[in-house]
Amino acid sequence: TPTSCAAMQVETVQSLRAVLPQGMPIYLEETGSTAGPYVPFHDTTGEAAFVVPYVAAMAEANLAGAHWWCASDLYTEHGSITNYTWIPHEDYSGGMPRAEFTGRWGFTTPSGVAKPIHRAFQLLRAAGDTRLAVAAAAGGTCGDTVDVLALQNSTGGGAMIFVSNSGKGICNVT
Repeated sequence: TPTSCAAMQVETVQSLRAVLPQGMPIYLEETGSTAGPYVPFHDTTGEAAFVVPYVAAMAEANLAGAHWWCASDLYTEHGSITNYTWIPHEDYSGGMPRAEFTGRWGFTTPSGVAKPIHRAFQLLRAAGDTRLAVAAAAGGTCGDTVDVLALQNSTGGGAMIFVSNSGKGICNVT
């Protein structure tokens, strides 16, 4: 689950704080929802639903910054590739995807189409920097897969409330 994944990383950060000089900033590099590329989940609203409770749980780590892997589907990490030429009628050529929505980690497709995860981070950024307390009562058929996060901008204005289901594909929230 997003919160258990975040809990392991928060525990690692706390261990680092015990051995690093007090006040030293810690940055999280290359975090994400899965370890492997070409996972269809990366292109779905399920990953966007993963992001909200994960980011909320990671707030406990009090990081100086974090980097979600990665910004675009146009990347390669398998060493140097000598042939970067496009091969006609192939979904992959030169190590880069040509097809849209191939399950790679990026926030955007090769042609720049924003994936659901991109929109989730966009909304989180716009929501504000002050976390509001919420009491989420479990109900319906979702069990513990529904998370609620409420944020408000510290300069005032309204609040945004995020409700995400990172578990069951279909459930009833009451």
